[in-house]
Order: sequence, then C-alpha cells, then structure tokens
Amino acid sequence: MRGTVLFLLRTAIGILIALLAAVFFLLADNAPSLPNVPFAGIAITAGSQTVHLPNRIFRCDQVAQQVQCNTTLQNQTLSLTWQQSGNAPPTLSRCQALFAGKPLQCSDAGMDYIGRKGPLSYYQLEGLGLSQSQLRDLRRQYGWSNALSQIGEARLLQLSTAVALLTGVLVAAINWFYPGRLAEAFVSFAAAAGTFVLVWRWFGSVPYDRLTGFGISPEIWTGLAPSLALLAALLTGIVTARLLEGRFRRRDRIGPILITGAGMFSLTFVSLPGLFQTFAPLNSPSLMNFAPLLAAGIAAGVGVTTIGLLWVYSDRSIRTFLCMGSGLGVFGLLSLLFLISLLELGYAD
Repeated sequence: MRGTVLFLLRTAIGILIALLAAVFFLLADNAPSLPNVPFAGIAITAGSQTVHLPNRIFRCDQVAQQVQCNTTLQNQTLSLTWQQSGNAPPTLSRCQALFAGKPLQCSDAGMDYIGRKGPLSYYQLEGLGLSQSQLRDLRRQYGWSNALSQIGEARLLQLSTAVALLTGVLVAAINWFYPGRLAEAFVSFAAAAGTFVLVWRWFGSVPYDRLTGFGISPEIWTGLAPSLALLAALLTGIVTARLLEGRFRRRDRIGPILITGAGMFSLTFVSLPGLFQTFAPLNSPSLMNFAPLLAAGIAAGVGVTTIGLLWVYSDRSIRTFLCMGSGLGVFGLLSLLFLISLLELGYAD
C-alpha cells in the first residue's frame, strides 16, 4: 500500500512538473515585456470583439526620434509609428497606424508597469476593416495571448500561488512516506534561502547615513549586503545539513538549531502573503493590516516547531521536520519563482 501511494504521489509530481514547464513556456512566448517593444500591448477592436495581439509578432526599429513597429495580419502589413522622447523608459506620443496602406484610429488605452521597463501604454486599433470571421481567426491564432489577457494579473498571481501550494503538499507527502538524503539536502537549501532573505532584508533596512560614519558608501553597501546575505545562507545550509546528519552532540545543537529555526521562520514569513491573497478576501484595509501580524504568528510557530523537532531528534521528529520543511520550501521557493517570472515577463507589477 505504501509503495502504491508513493508511486501515485511521484506520478502526480511528474505530471505537475511537465505542466509547469508548459505554462512557463506559454508565459514566456506571450510575454508583454520584450527588449525592443516599446509598448505594453496592442488590441484590435471591431464592434463587440477585441483581439489582443502578442508583442512577439512585432518587429520594431528606431530612427532618430521615431519608432516604427510592423507585423503581418491576414497577409497584410500592420504598421505603427510613434514620436519618441526621453529615456528609461522613453515616452511615446502621436500614434499613427496603417493597415494595408490605409490609416487606422490608434488610441492610448491605458498604462501599466511592464517588468523592468517601467510604465508603458496599451494601444487600441479600430478601423482595420476585417470581417467577423477574420477576427475570430486572429483570436484563435493568438488564443493564448487573448486567454492570458482575460485572466489578468490578480488571477495569475492566485493561480501561481495555488499551484505552488499544491506542489508543496505533494512534496511534503512524499517526504513523509520516503524521507531520504534528497529531502535533507532540499530542506537545508530551503533554510538557507530563508536566511538569505532575512539577512538581506535586515541589511537593506540599515540607513545609509549610519554607514557613512564607518566609511562605507551606499554603492559599496549595495554590493556588500547581498554578499553577506549569501555567506549567512551558506552557513545555514551547512549547519542544517550537519544537524540532519547527526553531526552535533546534544549540548552543541542549540546554536545550529536556532539558526535553522530562523531560516524556516523567514521562509514562511515571506511566503504567506501570496497565500493570504489567494484564499482570503484581503481587499478591506483592516484585513490587509492584520495579514502581516498573522503571517508573523504562523512563521513564529513554524520556527518554534523547527527548534522543538530538531532538539528532540528522534526518527519521527526528523521525518516530521523533513515533511514540513520540504513542503514549506517548495511552496515558498516556487511562489517566489512565479512572482519573479510574472514581474520580469510583464504580467504583474
């Protein structure tokens, strides 16, 4: 029975990994944030129909203060031209559009933050003269781009958090039935990641005026802080791995256990806001103000539980810690990966 359950769990994880890879490919292929595309998105409007075009189909060139982007729709050339001013990011104005050589109405339909490129505008095109069947063909051709536009930022964040949670639960279940060296290595890495975030946040909160008294410039500190955080994370990973291997005598465990507990506390604390946003109606100011306190309380519980389980150091307590740590680690790290990906690709701001 145990072997059957383990097989089913591993199969589910394999299917989930394949689906995640496919989702990441689709997100990257339809990403709003592309190096040479100076807008957030282009949509065609005709009556009640709206078709969103993926940014990847446009080829953009800049000549002096003019930007021109071209693509082909229904075997006809769509050309967009703007006047550009400023830098980082440049400001576009006076949108002019041609389709099959005929002028179109091109209007600014709003603005959004697109990855590192900052605020960019959406543009809406009208008057292409395409039939309803041609518009439906375009919608089918660029189906994923239109589907992602309909889903929107909030739902993408919620779906990514839900997938990260499901993956974490499956990994935790596997490590309950079959704890091993791989689980120990991953939990050590998860604790190290939590310490990295904790130390980097602490160093990042140090006012620059205090640093200048020690002869440290803001530029030096900007490079030094992540290096110190990485060093602390490396120490945590080594200490946690040695703890799980039973390398410390009981009287020598207190310091290493506290270090591991702090790492798990930090990882839990930074992972919970996305979970709250997914499963709780946090639109009211009172709930939004209460969420950090709730996250801190749960994270403190995880930290204390980590300390207790590692102090007891029985087969059952270590298995429980590996189950908890691997589940939280997968959830936290995968949530962070999703968030960074959505931000960099331009789906979230």
